[in-house]
Amino acid sequence: MIDAAAQRQWFHDAAHRAMPAPGHADRDCLTEMRHHALASLDTLPVIERKLEDWRYTRIDSLLAEDFYPDPAPGSVSPGKVDGFFQSSKDADRLVFINGHYSQQLSSRAVLPDGVTAGSLRHYLNECSDDLAHWPGSVAGQGSHLFNALNTALIDDGLFLHLAAGVCLERPIELLCLGMAGSHASLVPVRNFVVLEAGARAELVEYCGGEDSARYFYNGLTEVLLDEGASLEHVRIQDESSGAWHLGSLFLSLAAGSHYQGVPLMLGGAWSRTEFHAGFSGESARCDIDGLYAVGNGQLADVHLDIEHSVPSCTSRANFRGLLYGKGRGVFDGCIHVGETAMQTDAQLRNDNLMLSADAEIDTRPRLEIDADEVACSHGTSVGQLDPEQVFYLRSRGFDEVSARSLLARGFASRVIQAIEDEQLRAKLGGLLRDRLDVPGGL
Repeated sequence: MIDAAAQRQWFHDAAHRAMPAPGHADRDCLTEMRHHALASLDTLPVIERKLEDWRYTRIDSLLAEDFYPDPAPGSVSPGKVDGFFQSSKDADRLVFINGHYSQQLSSRAVLPDGVTAGSLRHYLNECSDDLAHWPGSVAGQGSHLFNALNTALIDDGLFLHLAAGVCLERPIELLCLGMAGSHASLVPVRNFVVLEAGARAELVEYCGGEDSARYFYNGLTEVLLDEGASLEHVRIQDESSGAWHLGSLFLSLAAGSHYQGVPLMLGGAWSRTEFHAGFSGESARCDIDGLYAVGNGQLADVHLDIEHSVPSCTSRANFRGLLYGKGRGVFDGCIHVGETAMQTDAQLRNDNLMLSADAEIDTRPRLEIDADEVACSHGTSVGQLDPEQVFYLRSRGFDEVSARSLLARGFASRVIQAIEDEQLRAKLGGLLRDRLDVPGGL
Protein backbone atom coordinates (compact mmCIF):
# COMPACT_ATOMS: atom_id res chain seq x y z
CA MET A 1 0.00 0.00 0.00
CA ILE A 2 1.39 3.40 -1.04
CA ASP A 3 1.86 5.78 1.90
CA ALA A 4 -0.24 8.93 2.41
CA ALA A 5 2.38 11.42 1.23
CA ALA A 6 3.09 9.45 -1.95
CA GLN A 7 -0.63 9.12 -2.64
CA ARG A 8 -1.20 12.86 -2.39
CA GLN A 9 1.80 13.43 -4.64
CA TRP A 10 0.32 11.07 -7.23
CA PHE A 11 -2.88 13.14 -7.34
CA HIS A 12 -0.98 16.43 -7.59
CA ASP A 13 1.22 15.06 -10.37
CA ALA A 14 -1.80 13.78 -12.29
CA ALA A 15 -3.55 17.13 -11.91
CA HIS A 16 -0.60 19.21 -13.09
CA ARG A 17 0.10 16.95 -16.07
CA ALA A 18 -3.50 17.23 -17.28
CA MET A 19 -4.40 20.79 -16.22
CA PRO A 20 -6.40 22.44 -19.03
CA ALA A 21 -4.77 25.41 -20.71
CA PRO A 22 -6.52 28.64 -19.68
CA GLY A 23 -9.23 29.58 -22.16
CA HIS A 24 -9.72 33.14 -23.30
CA ALA A 25 -13.29 33.05 -22.02
CA ASP A 26 -12.85 30.97 -18.85
CA ARG A 27 -15.22 32.18 -16.17
CA ASP A 28 -13.76 33.37 -12.90
CA CYS A 29 -15.99 30.98 -10.94
CA LEU A 30 -14.69 28.05 -13.01
CA THR A 31 -11.08 28.99 -12.32
CA GLU A 32 -11.88 29.39 -8.64
CA MET A 33 -13.54 25.97 -8.55
CA ARG A 34 -10.43 24.37 -10.06
CA HIS A 35 -8.20 26.06 -7.50
CA HIS A 36 -10.37 24.95 -4.58
CA ALA A 37 -10.29 21.38 -5.89
CA LEU A 38 -6.51 21.47 -6.16
CA ALA A 39 -6.29 22.69 -2.57
CA SER A 40 -8.59 19.89 -1.40
CA LEU A 41 -6.07 17.32 -2.66
CA ASP A 42 -4.15 18.18 0.52
CA THR A 43 -7.13 18.13 2.89
CA LEU A 44 -9.41 15.26 1.83
CA PRO A 45 -8.67 11.89 3.49
CA VAL A 46 -6.28 9.61 1.65
CA ILE A 47 -7.97 6.54 0.20
CA GLU A 48 -7.31 3.50 2.37
CA ARG A 49 -9.13 0.54 3.83
CA LYS A 50 -9.71 2.40 7.09
CA LEU A 51 -12.32 4.42 5.20
CA GLU A 52 -15.69 2.65 5.24
CA ASP A 53 -16.41 3.63 1.64
CA TRP A 54 -13.16 2.03 0.44
CA ARG A 55 -12.89 -0.94 2.82
CA TYR A 56 -13.19 -3.58 0.11
CA THR A 57 -11.52 -1.80 -2.80
CA ARG A 58 -7.80 -1.36 -3.34
CA ILE A 59 -6.40 1.27 -5.67
CA ASP A 60 -2.78 0.05 -5.77
CA SER A 61 -2.86 -0.95 -9.45
CA LEU A 62 -4.22 2.47 -10.37
CA LEU A 63 -1.63 4.41 -8.36
CA ALA A 64 1.15 2.30 -9.88
CA GLU A 65 0.51 3.99 -13.25
CA ASP A 66 1.53 7.44 -14.46
CA PHE A 67 -1.31 8.78 -16.59
CA TYR A 68 -0.90 11.55 -19.15
CA PRO A 69 -3.54 13.53 -21.03
CA ASP A 70 -4.18 12.76 -24.66
CA PRO A 71 -4.55 15.53 -27.24
CA ALA A 72 -7.82 16.31 -28.98
CA PRO A 73 -9.23 13.46 -31.11
CA GLY A 74 -7.46 12.71 -34.34
CA SER A 75 -8.63 10.64 -37.29
CA VAL A 76 -11.30 8.28 -35.98
CA SER A 77 -13.82 7.15 -38.57
CA PRO A 78 -17.59 7.22 -37.99
CA GLY A 79 -17.67 3.51 -38.86
CA LYS A 80 -15.27 2.76 -36.04
CA VAL A 81 -17.48 4.65 -33.61
CA ASP A 82 -20.55 2.72 -34.79
CA GLY A 83 -18.65 -0.49 -34.10
CA PHE A 84 -18.55 0.32 -30.40
CA PHE A 85 -22.19 1.05 -29.77
CA GLN A 86 -25.31 2.48 -31.36
CA SER A 87 -28.48 2.46 -29.28
CA SER A 88 -30.75 3.72 -32.04
CA LYS A 89 -30.44 5.26 -35.48
CA ASP A 90 -32.85 7.94 -34.30
CA ALA A 91 -30.72 9.05 -31.35
CA ASP A 92 -28.93 12.39 -31.27
CA ARG A 93 -25.33 11.28 -30.72
CA LEU A 94 -22.52 13.16 -29.02
CA VAL A 95 -19.07 11.57 -29.15
CA PHE A 96 -16.08 12.24 -26.89
CA ILE A 97 -12.68 10.74 -27.73
CA ASN A 98 -10.24 10.54 -24.79
CA GLY A 99 -12.36 13.13 -23.03
CA HIS A 100 -12.56 15.61 -25.94
CA TYR A 101 -15.75 16.43 -27.85
CA SER A 102 -15.68 15.48 -31.54
CA GLN A 103 -18.10 17.49 -33.62
CA GLN A 104 -17.13 15.50 -36.72
CA LEU A 105 -18.15 12.16 -35.17
CA SER A 106 -21.28 13.47 -33.49
CA SER A 107 -24.61 13.44 -35.30
CA ARG A 108 -27.43 15.70 -34.23
CA ALA A 109 -30.66 16.65 -35.88
CA VAL A 110 -32.19 20.06 -35.28
CA LEU A 111 -33.11 20.01 -31.61
CA PRO A 112 -36.42 21.45 -30.44
CA ASP A 113 -36.55 24.95 -29.01
CA GLY A 114 -35.54 24.94 -25.38
CA VAL A 115 -33.02 22.08 -25.73
CA THR A 116 -29.26 22.55 -25.45
CA ALA A 117 -27.01 19.53 -25.99
CA GLY A 118 -23.31 19.58 -26.70
CA SER A 119 -19.84 20.21 -25.36
CA LEU A 120 -19.67 21.52 -21.79
CA ARG A 121 -16.47 23.36 -22.66
CA HIS A 122 -18.19 25.22 -25.48
CA TYR A 123 -21.14 26.33 -23.40
CA LEU A 124 -19.03 27.35 -20.43
CA ASN A 125 -16.78 29.49 -22.63
CA GLU A 126 -19.22 30.87 -25.16
CA CYS A 127 -22.65 31.11 -23.57
CA SER A 128 -24.44 32.73 -20.66
CA ASP A 129 -22.65 33.41 -17.40
CA ASP A 130 -25.45 31.50 -15.65
CA LEU A 131 -24.17 28.20 -17.06
CA ALA A 132 -20.82 28.54 -15.33
CA HIS A 133 -22.50 28.46 -11.92
CA TRP A 134 -24.22 25.10 -12.46
CA PRO A 135 -21.22 22.70 -12.45
CA GLY A 136 -20.49 21.87 -8.83
CA SER A 137 -23.94 22.91 -7.61
CA VAL A 138 -24.90 19.26 -6.99
CA ALA A 139 -21.55 17.54 -6.34
CA GLY A 140 -19.51 20.33 -4.77
CA GLN A 141 -15.91 19.12 -4.64
CA GLY A 142 -17.14 15.51 -4.55
CA SER A 143 -16.68 12.96 -1.82
CA HIS A 144 -13.06 11.84 -2.29
CA LEU A 145 -9.74 12.58 -3.97
CA PHE A 146 -10.73 11.20 -7.38
CA ASN A 147 -13.77 13.52 -7.50
CA ALA A 148 -11.54 16.44 -6.50
CA LEU A 149 -9.13 15.51 -9.30
CA ASN A 150 -12.02 15.56 -11.77
CA THR A 151 -13.06 19.03 -10.56
CA ALA A 152 -9.50 20.35 -10.72
CA LEU A 153 -9.39 19.24 -14.38
CA ILE A 154 -12.93 20.26 -15.33
CA ASP A 155 -12.85 21.03 -19.04
CA ASP A 156 -15.20 19.03 -21.25
CA GLY A 157 -18.08 16.61 -21.23
CA LEU A 158 -21.79 16.61 -21.96
CA PHE A 159 -23.95 19.64 -21.25
CA LEU A 160 -27.66 18.87 -21.57
CA HIS A 161 -30.30 21.44 -20.65
CA LEU A 162 -34.06 21.26 -21.21
CA ALA A 163 -36.25 24.27 -20.58
CA ALA A 164 -39.45 23.95 -18.58
CA GLY A 165 -42.08 21.69 -20.15
CA VAL A 166 -39.88 20.44 -23.03
CA CYS A 167 -40.13 16.71 -23.83
CA LEU A 168 -37.54 15.08 -26.09
CA GLU A 169 -38.97 12.51 -28.48
CA ARG A 170 -35.58 10.97 -29.37
CA PRO A 171 -32.91 9.81 -26.93
CA ILE A 172 -29.65 11.65 -26.44
CA GLU A 173 -26.76 9.22 -26.93
CA LEU A 174 -23.45 9.98 -25.22
CA LEU A 175 -20.35 7.98 -26.27
CA CYS A 176 -17.14 8.36 -24.26
CA LEU A 177 -14.43 6.35 -26.00
CA GLY A 178 -10.83 5.65 -25.03
CA MET A 179 -8.39 5.23 -27.93
CA ALA A 180 -4.93 3.68 -27.70
CA GLY A 181 -1.99 6.05 -27.48
CA SER A 182 1.72 5.97 -26.72
CA HIS A 183 1.11 6.00 -22.96
CA ALA A 184 -1.55 5.30 -20.37
CA SER A 185 -4.10 8.09 -20.69
CA LEU A 186 -6.04 10.11 -18.15
CA VAL A 187 -9.59 10.73 -19.37
CA PRO A 188 -11.41 13.22 -17.13
CA VAL A 189 -15.02 13.80 -18.18
CA ARG A 190 -17.51 16.14 -16.51
CA ASN A 191 -21.18 15.87 -17.53
CA PHE A 192 -23.97 18.18 -16.44
CA VAL A 193 -27.67 17.53 -17.02
CA VAL A 194 -30.37 20.07 -16.11
CA LEU A 195 -34.06 19.42 -16.65
CA GLU A 196 -36.28 22.30 -15.67
CA ALA A 197 -39.84 21.93 -14.38
CA GLY A 198 -41.89 19.31 -16.23
CA ALA A 199 -39.18 18.46 -18.79
CA ARG A 200 -38.64 14.87 -19.92
CA ALA A 201 -35.63 13.21 -21.59
CA GLU A 202 -33.90 9.89 -22.22
CA LEU A 203 -30.11 9.71 -21.98
CA VAL A 204 -28.12 6.66 -23.12
CA GLU A 205 -24.49 6.82 -21.99
CA TYR A 206 -21.81 4.41 -23.20
CA CYS A 207 -18.21 4.23 -21.94
CA GLY A 208 -15.89 1.96 -23.92
CA GLY A 209 -12.51 1.78 -25.57
CA GLU A 210 -10.18 -0.05 -27.93
CA ASP A 211 -9.01 -3.44 -26.71
CA SER A 212 -5.39 -2.28 -26.72
CA ALA A 213 -6.06 1.01 -24.94
CA ARG A 214 -4.79 1.64 -21.40
CA TYR A 215 -6.52 4.59 -19.78
CA PHE A 216 -8.17 5.84 -16.62
CA TYR A 217 -11.68 7.18 -17.13
CA ASN A 218 -12.40 9.50 -14.20
CA GLY A 219 -15.90 10.80 -14.84
CA LEU A 220 -18.37 12.81 -12.79
CA THR A 221 -21.97 13.48 -13.77
CA GLU A 222 -24.28 15.97 -12.09
CA VAL A 223 -28.03 15.66 -12.68
CA LEU A 224 -30.40 18.40 -11.54
CA LEU A 225 -34.12 17.63 -11.89
CA ASP A 226 -36.52 20.47 -11.22
CA GLU A 227 -40.15 20.06 -10.13
CA GLY A 228 -41.97 17.36 -12.09
CA ALA A 229 -39.00 16.66 -14.39
CA SER A 230 -38.29 13.09 -15.52
CA LEU A 231 -35.08 11.49 -16.79
CA GLU A 232 -34.51 7.92 -17.98
CA HIS A 233 -30.76 7.30 -17.85
CA VAL A 234 -29.23 4.11 -19.23
CA ARG A 235 -25.50 3.87 -18.55
CA ILE A 236 -23.29 1.13 -20.03
CA GLN A 237 -19.74 0.72 -18.72
CA ASP A 238 -17.99 -1.52 -21.25
CA GLU A 239 -14.38 -0.36 -20.99
CA SER A 240 -11.39 -2.15 -22.49
CA SER A 241 -9.71 -4.92 -20.53
CA GLY A 242 -6.76 -2.61 -19.83
CA ALA A 243 -8.81 0.28 -18.46
CA TRP A 244 -9.59 1.68 -15.04
CA HIS A 245 -13.00 3.28 -14.68
CA LEU A 246 -14.44 5.50 -11.97
CA GLY A 247 -17.85 7.00 -12.69
CA SER A 248 -19.63 9.12 -10.06
CA LEU A 249 -23.24 10.29 -10.37
CA PHE A 250 -24.57 13.10 -8.17
CA LEU A 251 -28.33 13.51 -8.39
CA SER A 252 -30.67 16.18 -7.00
CA LEU A 253 -34.44 15.60 -7.19
CA ALA A 254 -36.95 18.40 -6.64
CA ALA A 255 -40.61 17.91 -5.74
CA GLY A 256 -42.46 15.45 -7.98
CA SER A 257 -39.42 14.64 -10.14
CA HIS A 258 -38.46 11.13 -11.24
CA TYR A 259 -35.10 9.57 -12.05
CA GLN A 260 -35.05 6.12 -13.66
CA GLY A 261 -31.51 4.78 -13.85
CA VAL A 262 -30.35 1.52 -15.45
CA PRO A 263 -26.56 1.15 -15.07
CA LEU A 264 -24.73 -1.86 -16.53
CA MET A 265 -21.15 -2.51 -15.39
CA LEU A 266 -19.53 -4.98 -17.79
CA GLY A 267 -15.94 -4.01 -18.66
CA GLY A 268 -12.63 -2.69 -17.39
CA ALA A 269 -9.92 -4.34 -15.33
CA TRP A 270 -10.89 -2.18 -12.35
CA SER A 271 -14.11 -0.24 -12.05
CA ARG A 272 -16.01 1.70 -9.42
CA THR A 273 -19.46 3.18 -10.03
CA GLU A 274 -20.96 5.56 -7.48
CA PHE A 275 -24.47 6.90 -7.00
CA HIS A 276 -25.17 9.85 -4.70
CA ALA A 277 -28.84 10.87 -4.67
CA GLY A 278 -30.61 13.50 -2.56
CA PHE A 279 -34.19 14.79 -2.43
CA SER A 280 -34.97 18.50 -2.16
CA GLY A 281 -38.77 18.32 -2.52
CA GLU A 282 -41.64 16.03 -1.58
CA SER A 283 -43.17 13.27 -3.75
CA ALA A 284 -39.98 12.73 -5.77
CA ARG A 285 -38.93 9.24 -6.86
CA CYS A 286 -35.56 7.62 -7.58
CA ASP A 287 -35.47 4.16 -9.22
CA ILE A 288 -32.16 2.43 -9.98
CA ASP A 289 -31.98 -1.08 -11.45
CA GLY A 290 -28.35 -2.08 -11.93
CA LEU A 291 -26.36 -5.06 -13.17
CA TYR A 292 -22.67 -5.91 -12.87
CA ALA A 293 -21.09 -8.85 -14.68
CA VAL A 294 -17.51 -9.43 -13.64
CA GLY A 295 -14.98 -12.18 -14.36
CA ASN A 296 -11.49 -12.99 -15.61
CA GLY A 297 -9.68 -11.12 -12.85
CA GLN A 298 -11.88 -8.03 -13.01
CA LEU A 299 -13.00 -5.94 -10.05
CA ALA A 300 -16.37 -4.16 -10.14
CA ASP A 301 -17.27 -1.95 -7.17
CA VAL A 302 -20.72 -0.38 -6.80
CA HIS A 303 -21.22 2.30 -4.16
CA LEU A 304 -24.66 3.77 -3.41
CA ASP A 305 -25.76 6.61 -1.09
CA ILE A 306 -29.37 7.79 -1.10
CA GLU A 307 -30.27 10.58 1.31
CA HIS A 308 -33.94 11.08 2.26
CA SER A 309 -34.13 14.48 3.96
CA VAL A 310 -37.69 15.55 3.08
CA PRO A 311 -41.03 13.73 3.61
CA SER A 312 -42.99 11.52 1.23
CA CYS A 313 -40.28 10.50 -1.25
CA THR A 314 -39.66 7.06 -2.76
CA SER A 315 -36.47 5.23 -3.67
CA ARG A 316 -36.01 1.78 -5.18
CA ALA A 317 -32.48 0.41 -5.65
CA ASN A 318 -32.15 -3.13 -7.03
CA PHE A 319 -28.74 -4.42 -8.12
CA ARG A 320 -27.89 -7.85 -9.47
CA GLY A 321 -24.44 -9.33 -9.88
CA LEU A 322 -23.14 -12.07 -12.18
CA LEU A 323 -19.70 -13.25 -11.05
CA TYR A 324 -17.67 -15.78 -13.03
CA GLY A 325 -14.06 -16.86 -13.55
CA LYS A 326 -11.89 -15.08 -11.00
CA GLY A 327 -14.05 -11.97 -10.92
CA ARG A 328 -14.63 -9.98 -7.76
CA GLY A 329 -17.57 -7.74 -6.99
CA VAL A 330 -18.28 -5.21 -4.26
CA PHE A 331 -21.68 -3.77 -3.43
CA ASP A 332 -21.81 -1.12 -0.70
CA GLY A 333 -25.20 0.57 -0.49
CA CYS A 334 -26.80 2.81 2.11
CA ILE A 335 -30.17 4.55 2.31
CA HIS A 336 -30.35 7.17 5.05
CA VAL A 337 -33.71 8.52 6.22
CA GLY A 338 -33.35 11.78 8.13
CA GLU A 339 -35.41 12.90 11.11
CA THR A 340 -37.75 15.07 9.02
CA ALA A 341 -38.29 12.51 6.24
CA MET A 342 -41.53 10.97 7.47
CA GLN A 343 -43.58 8.73 5.13
CA THR A 344 -40.47 7.71 3.23
CA ASP A 345 -40.81 4.58 1.10
CA ALA A 346 -37.40 3.02 0.42
CA GLN A 347 -36.20 -0.38 -0.76
CA LEU A 348 -32.65 -1.62 -1.25
CA ARG A 349 -31.81 -5.03 -2.69
CA ASN A 350 -28.67 -6.79 -3.89
CA ASP A 351 -28.76 -10.31 -5.36
CA ASN A 352 -25.72 -12.17 -6.67
CA LEU A 353 -25.26 -15.27 -8.78
CA MET A 354 -21.90 -17.00 -8.37
CA LEU A 355 -20.99 -18.84 -11.56
CA SER A 356 -17.61 -20.19 -10.49
CA ALA A 357 -15.86 -21.33 -7.32
CA ASP A 358 -13.13 -18.70 -7.75
CA ALA A 359 -15.47 -15.68 -7.92
CA GLU A 360 -15.89 -13.39 -4.89
CA ILE A 361 -18.48 -10.91 -3.66
CA ASP A 362 -18.52 -8.46 -0.74
CA THR A 363 -22.04 -7.14 -0.25
CA ARG A 364 -23.18 -4.65 2.36
CA PRO A 365 -26.67 -3.16 1.87
CA ARG A 366 -27.92 -1.17 4.87
CA LEU A 367 -30.53 1.27 6.14
CA GLU A 368 -30.04 4.15 8.56
CA ILE A 369 -33.44 5.38 9.76
CA ASP A 370 -33.90 8.41 12.04
CA ALA A 371 -37.62 9.04 11.33
CA ASP A 372 -40.94 7.48 12.24
CA GLU A 373 -43.78 6.46 9.91
CA VAL A 374 -41.57 5.01 7.18
CA ALA A 375 -41.75 1.88 5.01
CA CYS A 376 -38.20 0.68 4.40
CA SER A 377 -36.63 -2.67 3.59
CA HIS A 378 -33.27 -4.05 2.51
CA GLY A 379 -31.77 -7.44 1.77
CA THR A 380 -29.16 -9.44 -0.09
CA SER A 381 -28.63 -12.93 -1.44
CA VAL A 382 -25.70 -14.93 -2.79
CA GLY A 383 -26.40 -18.16 -4.65
CA GLN A 384 -25.44 -20.52 -7.45
CA LEU A 385 -27.15 -21.97 -10.50
CA ASP A 386 -29.58 -24.77 -9.81
CA PRO A 387 -27.93 -27.99 -11.14
CA GLU A 388 -31.35 -29.41 -12.01
CA GLN A 389 -32.08 -26.44 -14.27
CA VAL A 390 -28.72 -26.86 -15.99
CA PHE A 391 -29.41 -30.58 -16.41
CA TYR A 392 -32.84 -29.86 -17.90
CA LEU A 393 -31.39 -27.54 -20.55
CA ARG A 394 -28.59 -30.02 -21.30
CA SER A 395 -31.25 -32.68 -21.88
CA ARG A 396 -32.88 -30.35 -24.42
CA GLY A 397 -29.72 -30.05 -26.51
CA PHE A 398 -27.85 -27.11 -24.96
CA ASP A 399 -24.15 -27.51 -24.28
CA GLU A 400 -22.82 -26.68 -20.80
CA VAL A 401 -21.73 -23.11 -21.54
CA SER A 402 -24.92 -22.21 -23.42
CA ALA A 403 -27.15 -23.66 -20.70
CA ARG A 404 -25.39 -21.75 -17.94
CA SER A 405 -25.33 -18.58 -20.01
CA LEU A 406 -29.07 -18.80 -20.70
CA LEU A 407 -29.86 -19.18 -17.00
CA ALA A 408 -27.49 -16.35 -16.08
CA ARG A 409 -29.10 -14.06 -18.63
CA GLY A 410 -32.48 -14.97 -17.24
CA PHE A 411 -31.26 -13.86 -13.82
CA ALA A 412 -30.12 -10.54 -15.34
CA SER A 413 -33.26 -9.98 -17.40
CA ARG A 414 -35.10 -8.20 -14.60
CA VAL A 415 -32.63 -5.35 -14.84
CA ILE A 416 -32.62 -5.10 -18.62
CA GLN A 417 -36.42 -5.30 -18.75
CA ALA A 418 -36.56 -2.03 -16.79
CA ILE A 419 -35.56 -0.29 -20.06
CA GLU A 420 -38.58 0.83 -22.05
CA ASP A 421 -36.89 0.96 -25.47
CA GLU A 422 -37.23 -2.51 -27.03
CA GLN A 423 -34.38 -1.97 -29.51
CA LEU A 424 -32.04 -0.91 -26.72
CA ARG A 425 -33.05 -3.90 -24.59
CA ALA A 426 -32.11 -6.23 -27.43
CA LYS A 427 -28.77 -4.45 -27.92
CA LEU A 428 -27.88 -4.78 -24.23
CA GLY A 429 -28.97 -8.41 -24.17
CA GLY A 430 -26.48 -9.04 -26.96
CA LEU A 431 -23.69 -7.30 -25.05
CA LEU A 432 -24.35 -9.46 -22.02
CA ARG A 433 -24.47 -12.64 -24.12
CA ASP A 434 -21.09 -11.78 -25.64
CA ARG A 435 -19.66 -11.43 -22.14
CA LEU A 436 -20.95 -14.76 -20.91
CA ASP A 437 -20.69 -17.07 -23.94
CA VAL A 438 -16.93 -17.49 -23.77
CA PRO A 439 -14.94 -20.68 -23.14
CA GLY A 440 -13.93 -20.86 -19.51
CA GLY A 441 -16.06 -17.85 -18.60
CA LEU A 442 -18.83 -19.91 -17.09
